[in-house]
Amino acid sequence: MISALKSDKRFHEIFRGGAYVLIAKGIVSLLGLFTNLFMARYYGAEIIGYVATINSILAILITLSLLGNQTAILRFIPEFLNKYNFKTTYLLIRKLALVILLMATLLTVIFVLNLSQISANLFHKPVIEQPLFISLLFLLVFSLMAFSQQVLRGLKLIHQYVLNLITIPLLNLLLLILSTFFFYHTFNAIYTRVIATLCVAIFNFALIHRYFHLQVSLNASSIQFDTKPLLITALPMLATTSLATIMGQVDTLMIAKYLPATQVGLYHVALKIALLTTLIIQSVNTLSAPNYSELFHTKQTQELRKIITKTSILLFVLVSPIFLIFFFFGDAIISLTFGPIFSASNSSLLVLVSGFYIATLFGSNSLFLSMTGHQNTLLVLILITFILNVLLNTLLIPKFGIVGAAIATSSSIFIKNLMATLFIYHRHRINTSIFSLEILRHE
Repeated sequence: MISALKSDKRFHEIFRGGAYVLIAKGIVSLLGLFTNLFMARYYGAEIIGYVATINSILAILITLSLLGNQTAILRFIPEFLNKYNFKTTYLLIRKLALVILLMATLLTVIFVLNLSQISANLFHKPVIEQPLFISLLFLLVFSLMAFSQQVLRGLKLIHQYVLNLITIPLLNLLLLILSTFFFYHTFNAIYTRVIATLCVAIFNFALIHRYFHLQVSLNASSIQFDTKPLLITALPMLATTSLATIMGQVDTLMIAKYLPATQVGLYHVALKIALLTTLIIQSVNTLSAPNYSELFHTKQTQELRKIITKTSILLFVLVSPIFLIFFFFGDAIISLTFGPIFSASNSSLLVLVSGFYIATLFGSNSLFLSMTGHQNTLLVLILITFILNVLLNTLLIPKFGIVGAAIATSSSIFIKNLMATLFIYHRHRINTSIFSLEILRHE
Protein backbone atom coordinates (compact mmCIF):
# COMPACT_ATOMS: atom_id res chain seq x y z
CA MET A 1 0.00 0.00 0.00
CA ILE A 2 2.78 2.43 0.90
CA SER A 3 4.56 1.83 -2.43
CA ALA A 4 1.31 2.54 -4.31
CA LEU A 5 0.86 5.80 -2.46
CA LYS A 6 4.46 6.84 -3.16
CA SER A 7 3.91 6.46 -6.92
CA ASP A 8 2.11 9.80 -6.83
CA LYS A 9 4.85 12.40 -7.44
CA ARG A 10 3.45 15.13 -5.22
CA PHE A 11 2.53 12.66 -2.52
CA HIS A 12 6.02 11.21 -2.73
CA GLU A 13 7.36 14.64 -1.77
CA ILE A 14 5.12 14.64 1.29
CA PHE A 15 6.06 11.04 2.10
CA ARG A 16 9.81 11.56 1.79
CA GLY A 17 9.91 14.91 3.55
CA GLY A 18 7.46 13.70 6.17
CA ALA A 19 9.73 10.73 6.83
CA TYR A 20 12.63 13.08 7.56
CA VAL A 21 10.54 15.19 9.90
CA LEU A 22 9.01 12.11 11.51
CA ILE A 23 12.47 10.74 12.32
CA ALA A 24 13.52 14.13 13.66
CA LYS A 25 10.41 14.51 15.80
CA GLY A 26 10.84 10.96 17.02
CA ILE A 27 14.35 11.89 18.14
CA VAL A 28 13.01 15.11 19.69
CA SER A 29 10.37 13.18 21.62
CA LEU A 30 12.95 10.69 22.84
CA LEU A 31 15.19 13.55 23.91
CA GLY A 32 12.23 15.07 25.72
CA LEU A 33 11.56 11.78 27.48
CA PHE A 34 15.23 11.45 28.41
CA THR A 35 15.11 14.99 29.78
CA ASN A 36 12.03 14.22 31.87
CA LEU A 37 13.56 10.91 32.95
CA PHE A 38 16.75 12.68 34.01
CA MET A 39 14.72 15.28 35.91
CA ALA A 40 12.62 12.56 37.56
CA ARG A 41 15.79 10.94 38.88
CA TYR A 42 17.67 14.08 39.97
CA TYR A 43 14.94 16.66 40.59
CA GLY A 44 11.69 14.78 41.31
CA ALA A 45 8.05 15.04 40.25
CA GLU A 46 7.51 18.30 42.12
CA ILE A 47 10.20 20.18 40.19
CA ILE A 48 8.93 18.67 36.92
CA GLY A 49 5.57 20.14 37.87
CA TYR A 50 7.02 23.60 38.48
CA VAL A 51 8.94 23.53 35.20
CA ALA A 52 5.87 22.31 33.30
CA THR A 53 3.82 25.19 34.74
CA ILE A 54 6.41 27.77 33.64
CA ASN A 55 6.72 26.23 30.17
CA SER A 56 2.93 26.24 29.77
CA ILE A 57 2.77 29.95 30.58
CA LEU A 58 5.64 30.62 28.20
CA ALA A 59 4.03 28.59 25.39
CA ILE A 60 0.90 30.75 25.55
CA LEU A 61 2.91 33.99 25.55
CA ILE A 62 4.99 32.85 22.58
CA THR A 63 1.83 32.12 20.63
CA LEU A 64 0.39 35.54 21.46
CA SER A 65 3.66 37.21 20.43
CA LEU A 66 3.59 35.51 17.03
CA LEU A 67 0.17 37.05 16.21
CA GLY A 68 -0.71 34.07 14.03
CA ASN A 69 2.23 34.67 11.69
CA GLN A 70 3.79 31.27 12.36
CA THR A 71 0.85 29.74 10.48
CA ALA A 72 0.25 32.57 8.02
CA ILE A 73 3.86 32.54 6.82
CA LEU A 74 3.36 29.00 5.45
CA ARG A 75 0.67 30.44 3.22
CA PHE A 76 2.35 33.77 2.42
CA ILE A 77 5.76 32.45 1.32
CA PRO A 78 4.45 30.28 -1.57
CA GLU A 79 2.08 33.06 -2.62
CA PHE A 80 4.79 35.77 -2.61
CA LEU A 81 7.33 33.59 -4.41
CA ASN A 82 4.78 32.92 -7.16
CA LYS A 83 3.41 36.46 -7.44
CA TYR A 84 6.53 38.51 -6.74
CA ASN A 85 10.18 37.57 -6.18
CA PHE A 86 12.68 36.51 -3.50
CA LYS A 87 13.51 40.07 -2.46
CA THR A 88 9.87 40.91 -1.83
CA THR A 89 9.41 37.68 0.10
CA TYR A 90 12.42 38.52 2.26
CA LEU A 91 10.97 41.96 2.91
CA LEU A 92 7.72 40.31 3.99
CA ILE A 93 9.57 38.09 6.48
CA ARG A 94 11.43 41.06 7.96
CA LYS A 95 8.25 43.09 8.37
CA LEU A 96 6.45 40.26 10.13
CA ALA A 97 9.48 39.67 12.37
CA LEU A 98 9.37 43.34 13.40
CA VAL A 99 5.71 43.01 14.35
CA ILE A 100 6.55 39.94 16.45
CA LEU A 101 9.39 41.83 18.12
CA LEU A 102 7.08 44.65 19.18
CA MET A 103 4.38 42.31 20.46
CA ALA A 104 6.83 40.16 22.44
CA THR A 105 8.31 43.26 24.06
CA LEU A 106 4.87 44.52 25.07
CA LEU A 107 3.88 41.19 26.61
CA THR A 108 7.19 40.97 28.47
CA VAL A 109 6.62 44.36 30.11
CA ILE A 110 3.03 43.54 31.07
CA PHE A 111 3.82 40.18 32.64
CA VAL A 112 7.00 41.28 34.41
CA LEU A 113 5.02 44.04 36.12
CA ASN A 114 2.45 41.49 37.32
CA LEU A 115 4.84 38.65 38.05
CA SER A 116 4.13 38.34 41.78
CA GLN A 117 0.39 38.19 41.29
CA ILE A 118 0.73 35.50 38.61
CA SER A 119 3.05 33.20 40.55
CA ALA A 120 1.66 33.63 44.07
CA ASN A 121 -2.02 34.48 43.66
CA LEU A 122 -3.04 32.76 40.42
CA PHE A 123 -1.07 29.51 40.74
CA HIS A 124 -0.26 29.65 44.48
CA LYS A 125 3.37 28.80 43.70
CA PRO A 126 5.59 31.80 44.55
CA VAL A 127 8.70 29.64 44.05
CA ILE A 128 8.33 29.93 40.26
CA GLU A 129 8.65 33.74 40.25
CA GLN A 130 12.41 33.96 39.60
CA PRO A 131 12.67 31.34 36.80
CA LEU A 132 9.50 32.73 35.21
CA PHE A 133 11.11 36.19 35.24
CA ILE A 134 14.18 34.86 33.43
CA SER A 135 11.99 33.17 30.83
CA LEU A 136 10.01 36.36 30.23
CA LEU A 137 13.20 38.31 29.58
CA PHE A 138 13.88 35.98 26.66
CA LEU A 139 10.32 35.86 25.33
CA LEU A 140 11.44 37.80 22.25
CA VAL A 141 14.08 35.16 21.47
CA PHE A 142 11.62 32.29 21.94
CA SER A 143 9.08 33.98 19.66
CA LEU A 144 11.46 34.84 16.82
CA MET A 145 12.93 31.36 17.09
CA ALA A 146 9.49 29.80 16.56
CA PHE A 147 8.82 32.15 13.64
CA SER A 148 12.15 31.37 11.97
CA GLN A 149 11.41 27.63 12.10
CA GLN A 150 8.16 28.17 10.19
CA VAL A 151 10.03 30.30 7.64
CA LEU A 152 12.27 27.30 7.00
CA ARG A 153 9.15 25.18 6.50
CA GLY A 154 7.64 27.69 4.11
CA LEU A 155 10.83 27.76 2.06
CA LYS A 156 10.85 23.93 2.05
CA LEU A 157 14.30 23.86 3.66
CA ILE A 158 13.40 20.59 5.29
CA HIS A 159 16.91 19.46 6.20
CA GLN A 160 17.59 22.72 8.00
CA TYR A 161 14.20 22.52 9.70
CA VAL A 162 14.94 18.98 10.85
CA LEU A 163 18.30 20.10 12.21
CA ASN A 164 16.50 22.82 14.17
CA LEU A 165 14.05 20.37 15.68
CA ILE A 166 16.81 18.13 16.99
CA THR A 167 19.41 20.70 18.07
CA ILE A 168 17.37 22.57 20.69
CA PRO A 169 16.32 19.58 22.87
CA LEU A 170 19.69 17.89 22.38
CA LEU A 171 21.62 20.98 23.46
CA ASN A 172 19.15 21.53 26.28
CA LEU A 173 19.65 17.99 27.58
CA LEU A 174 23.43 18.20 27.40
CA LEU A 175 23.46 21.53 29.21
CA LEU A 176 21.05 20.19 31.82
CA ILE A 177 23.27 17.18 32.53
CA LEU A 178 26.38 19.36 32.84
CA SER A 179 24.70 21.97 35.02
CA THR A 180 23.19 19.30 37.28
CA PHE A 181 26.57 17.82 38.13
CA PHE A 182 28.57 21.04 38.22
CA PHE A 183 26.11 23.90 38.93
CA TYR A 184 23.07 22.30 40.54
CA HIS A 185 20.03 24.55 40.84
CA THR A 186 16.36 23.67 41.23
CA PHE A 187 15.40 25.35 37.97
CA ASN A 188 18.35 24.42 35.78
CA ALA A 189 15.93 23.09 33.17
CA ILE A 190 14.53 26.59 32.63
CA TYR A 191 17.92 28.23 32.25
CA THR A 192 19.37 25.59 29.93
CA ARG A 193 16.33 25.90 27.64
CA VAL A 194 16.94 29.65 27.36
CA ILE A 195 20.58 29.13 26.39
CA ALA A 196 19.81 26.39 23.86
CA THR A 197 17.06 28.44 22.19
CA LEU A 198 19.26 31.53 21.99
CA CYS A 199 22.05 29.60 20.25
CA VAL A 200 19.77 28.04 17.63
CA ALA A 201 17.90 31.31 17.08
CA ILE A 202 21.15 33.06 16.13
CA PHE A 203 21.93 30.21 13.72
CA ASN A 204 18.47 30.50 12.12
CA PHE A 205 18.69 34.24 11.58
CA ALA A 206 22.06 33.82 9.85
CA LEU A 207 20.79 30.90 7.77
CA ILE A 208 17.69 32.72 6.48
CA HIS A 209 19.67 35.87 5.71
CA ARG A 210 22.25 33.88 3.76
CA TYR A 211 19.57 31.95 1.87
CA PHE A 212 17.92 35.09 0.53
CA HIS A 213 21.26 36.79 -0.06
CA LEU A 214 22.23 33.96 -2.43
CA GLN A 215 18.85 33.94 -4.18
CA VAL A 216 18.34 37.67 -4.65
CA SER A 217 19.99 39.36 -7.60
CA LEU A 218 21.94 42.53 -6.85
CA ASN A 219 19.83 44.37 -9.42
CA ALA A 220 16.50 42.97 -8.24
CA SER A 221 13.99 45.38 -6.77
CA SER A 222 11.33 44.61 -4.23
CA ILE A 223 7.69 45.07 -5.13
CA GLN A 224 5.69 47.24 -2.78
CA PHE A 225 2.86 45.56 -0.91
CA ASP A 226 0.52 46.52 1.89
CA THR A 227 1.28 44.73 5.16
CA LYS A 228 -2.08 45.53 6.74
CA PRO A 229 -4.14 42.99 4.73
CA LEU A 230 -1.57 40.32 5.60
CA LEU A 231 -1.88 41.04 9.31
CA ILE A 232 -5.66 41.01 9.00
CA THR A 233 -5.40 37.58 7.39
CA ALA A 234 -3.06 36.41 10.14
CA LEU A 235 -5.23 37.64 13.03
CA PRO A 236 -7.83 34.85 12.74
CA MET A 237 -4.88 32.44 12.68
CA LEU A 238 -3.62 34.15 15.86
CA ALA A 239 -6.92 33.50 17.58
CA THR A 240 -6.94 29.93 16.25
CA THR A 241 -3.37 29.10 17.25
CA SER A 242 -3.76 30.93 20.58
CA LEU A 243 -6.83 28.92 21.50
CA ALA A 244 -5.19 25.73 20.25
CA THR A 245 -2.09 26.45 22.34
CA ILE A 246 -4.13 27.33 25.41
CA MET A 247 -6.14 24.15 24.92
CA GLY A 248 -2.87 22.24 24.91
CA GLN A 249 -1.74 23.93 28.11
CA VAL A 250 -5.00 24.55 29.96
CA ASP A 251 -5.04 21.13 31.64
CA THR A 252 -1.50 21.63 32.97
CA LEU A 253 -2.29 25.16 34.17
CA MET A 254 -5.57 24.15 35.81
CA ILE A 255 -3.92 21.20 37.53
CA ALA A 256 -1.30 23.67 38.76
CA LYS A 257 -4.08 25.87 40.12
CA TYR A 258 -6.04 23.12 41.90
CA LEU A 259 -3.45 20.49 42.80
CA PRO A 260 0.12 20.30 44.19
CA ALA A 261 3.10 20.55 41.84
CA THR A 262 3.76 16.80 42.19
CA GLN A 263 0.45 16.07 40.45
CA VAL A 264 1.41 18.46 37.66
CA GLY A 265 4.63 16.50 37.25
CA LEU A 266 2.83 13.16 37.09
CA TYR A 267 0.39 14.44 34.47
CA HIS A 268 3.19 16.06 32.48
CA VAL A 269 5.00 12.73 32.14
CA ALA A 270 1.79 10.99 30.98
CA LEU A 271 1.10 13.76 28.50
CA LYS A 272 4.59 13.64 27.01
CA ILE A 273 4.35 9.90 26.48
CA ALA A 274 0.86 10.16 24.97
CA LEU A 275 1.98 12.89 22.58
CA LEU A 276 4.25 10.37 20.87
CA THR A 277 1.13 9.14 19.06
CA THR A 278 0.80 12.55 17.40
CA LEU A 279 4.33 12.57 15.97
CA ILE A 280 3.36 11.14 12.62
CA ILE A 281 0.49 13.51 11.89
CA GLN A 282 2.65 16.48 12.89
CA SER A 283 5.45 15.31 10.60
CA VAL A 284 3.17 14.72 7.61
CA ASN A 285 1.46 18.08 8.20
CA THR A 286 4.84 19.78 8.05
CA LEU A 287 5.13 18.86 4.38
CA SER A 288 1.42 18.88 3.56
CA ALA A 289 0.78 22.53 4.43
CA PRO A 290 2.41 24.16 1.35
CA ASN A 291 0.92 21.48 -0.93
CA TYR A 292 -2.60 21.93 0.44
CA SER A 293 -2.33 25.68 -0.04
CA GLU A 294 -0.92 25.44 -3.57
CA LEU A 295 -3.43 22.86 -4.82
CA PHE A 296 -6.41 24.66 -3.31
CA HIS A 297 -5.50 28.12 -4.60
CA THR A 298 -4.75 26.76 -8.08
CA LYS A 299 -8.13 24.97 -8.04
CA GLN A 300 -6.68 21.47 -8.47
CA THR A 301 -9.51 20.02 -6.40
CA GLN A 302 -9.26 16.42 -7.56
CA GLU A 303 -5.52 16.32 -6.94
CA LEU A 304 -6.07 17.86 -3.50
CA ARG A 305 -8.70 15.23 -2.68
CA LYS A 306 -6.36 12.43 -3.70
CA ILE A 307 -3.49 13.76 -1.60
CA ILE A 308 -5.71 14.16 1.47
CA THR A 309 -7.15 10.66 1.13
CA LYS A 310 -3.76 9.00 0.69
CA THR A 311 -2.30 11.00 3.55
CA SER A 312 -5.11 9.89 5.87
CA ILE A 313 -4.46 6.24 5.02
CA LEU A 314 -0.75 6.68 5.61
CA LEU A 315 -1.46 8.19 9.03
CA PHE A 316 -3.68 5.26 10.00
CA VAL A 317 -1.12 2.64 8.92
CA LEU A 318 1.73 4.29 10.81
CA VAL A 319 -0.04 5.46 13.97
CA SER A 320 -2.01 2.33 14.90
CA PRO A 321 0.99 0.24 16.10
CA ILE A 322 2.22 3.13 18.28
CA PHE A 323 -1.22 3.48 19.83
CA LEU A 324 -1.43 -0.24 20.65
CA ILE A 325 1.99 -0.26 22.28
CA PHE A 326 1.23 2.61 24.64
CA PHE A 327 -2.33 1.46 25.34
CA PHE A 328 -1.30 -2.03 26.48
CA PHE A 329 2.21 -1.44 27.81
CA GLY A 330 2.06 2.17 29.01
CA ASP A 331 2.07 1.24 32.70
CA ALA A 332 5.19 -0.90 32.33
CA ILE A 333 6.93 1.81 30.30
CA ILE A 334 6.25 4.45 32.96
CA SER A 335 7.23 2.28 35.91
CA LEU A 336 10.43 0.95 34.38
CA THR A 337 11.68 4.27 33.07
CA PHE A 338 10.50 6.93 35.51
CA GLY A 339 10.09 4.88 38.65
CA PRO A 340 7.18 3.38 40.63
CA ILE A 341 5.93 6.77 41.87
CA PHE A 342 5.06 7.77 38.29
CA SER A 343 2.86 4.69 37.76
CA ALA A 344 0.08 6.78 39.34
CA SER A 345 -0.18 8.57 35.98
CA ASN A 346 -1.03 5.40 34.01
CA SER A 347 -4.81 5.98 34.00
CA SER A 348 -4.27 9.46 32.58
CA LEU A 349 -1.95 8.00 29.96
CA LEU A 350 -4.59 5.52 28.74
CA VAL A 351 -7.22 8.24 28.35
CA LEU A 352 -4.83 10.64 26.58
CA VAL A 353 -3.45 8.01 24.20
CA SER A 354 -6.97 7.03 23.17
CA GLY A 355 -7.94 10.67 22.58
CA PHE A 356 -4.91 11.46 20.45
CA TYR A 357 -5.32 8.29 18.40
CA ILE A 358 -8.95 9.07 17.61
CA ALA A 359 -7.89 12.56 16.54
CA THR A 360 -5.39 11.00 14.11
CA LEU A 361 -8.18 8.98 12.48
CA PHE A 362 -9.91 12.23 11.53
CA GLY A 363 -6.89 13.29 9.45
CA SER A 364 -5.41 16.74 8.85
CA ASN A 365 -8.68 18.67 9.08
CA SER A 366 -7.34 21.68 11.01
CA LEU A 367 -4.46 22.07 8.58
CA PHE A 368 -6.89 21.93 5.65
CA LEU A 369 -9.02 24.71 7.15
CA SER A 370 -5.98 26.92 7.84
CA MET A 371 -4.47 26.49 4.38
CA THR A 372 -7.71 26.96 2.40
CA GLY A 373 -9.04 30.23 3.78
CA HIS A 374 -11.32 28.75 6.44
CA GLN A 375 -9.34 30.07 9.38
CA ASN A 376 -12.44 31.85 10.74
CA THR A 377 -14.36 28.59 10.78
CA LEU A 378 -11.49 26.84 12.51
CA LEU A 379 -11.43 29.66 15.04
CA VAL A 380 -15.10 29.14 15.87
CA LEU A 381 -14.64 25.37 16.21
CA ILE A 382 -11.65 25.75 18.50
CA LEU A 383 -13.43 28.40 20.56
CA ILE A 384 -16.35 26.04 21.15
CA THR A 385 -14.10 23.16 22.18
CA PHE A 386 -11.91 25.47 24.26
CA ILE A 387 -14.89 26.58 26.33
CA LEU A 388 -15.93 22.95 26.69
CA ASN A 389 -12.41 21.98 27.72
CA VAL A 390 -12.24 24.65 30.42
CA LEU A 391 -15.66 23.69 31.77
CA LEU A 392 -14.80 20.00 31.85
CA ASN A 393 -11.45 20.67 33.55
CA THR A 394 -13.15 22.86 36.14
CA LEU A 395 -15.69 20.13 36.89
CA LEU A 396 -13.47 17.06 36.66
CA ILE A 397 -10.07 18.04 38.11
CA PRO A 398 -11.32 18.75 41.66
CA LYS A 399 -13.21 15.43 41.66
CA PHE A 400 -10.98 13.07 39.64
CA GLY A 401 -7.60 14.81 39.73
CA ILE A 402 -5.28 14.32 36.76
CA VAL A 403 -7.55 11.63 35.27
CA GLY A 404 -10.28 14.26 35.07
CA ALA A 405 -7.91 16.54 33.14
CA ALA A 406 -7.16 13.72 30.70
CA ILE A 407 -10.87 13.05 30.16
CA ALA A 408 -11.50 16.75 29.52
CA THR A 409 -8.65 16.99 27.01
CA SER A 410 -9.56 13.83 25.09
CA SER A 411 -13.26 14.74 24.93
CA SER A 412 -12.47 18.22 23.61
CA ILE A 413 -10.10 16.84 20.97
CA PHE A 414 -12.74 14.39 19.74
CA ILE A 415 -15.48 17.02 19.44
CA LYS A 416 -13.26 19.51 17.66
CA ASN A 417 -12.06 16.97 15.07
CA LEU A 418 -15.56 15.66 14.47
CA MET A 419 -16.95 19.14 13.81
CA ALA A 420 -14.03 20.09 11.55
CA THR A 421 -14.33 16.93 9.46
CA LEU A 422 -18.10 17.34 9.04
CA PHE A 423 -17.69 20.98 7.99
CA ILE A 424 -15.06 20.17 5.35
CA TYR A 425 -17.19 17.40 3.89
CA HIS A 426 -20.29 19.59 3.84
CA ARG A 427 -18.48 22.50 2.15
CA HIS A 428 -16.05 20.74 -0.22
CA ARG A 429 -17.22 17.12 -0.33
CA ILE A 430 -13.76 16.11 0.89
CA ASN A 431 -13.46 13.56 3.68
CA THR A 432 -10.20 14.04 5.56
CA SER A 433 -10.66 10.97 7.76
CA ILE A 434 -9.47 7.40 7.33
CA PHE A 435 -13.03 6.39 6.48
CA SER A 436 -12.73 7.88 2.96
CA LEU A 437 -11.40 5.27 0.53
CA GLU A 438 -13.18 6.26 -2.68
CA ILE A 439 -10.05 7.44 -4.49
CA LEU A 440 -8.12 4.23 -3.93
CA ARG A 441 -11.06 2.10 -5.03
CA HIS A 442 -11.04 3.80 -8.42
CA GLU A 443 -7.30 3.62 -8.96
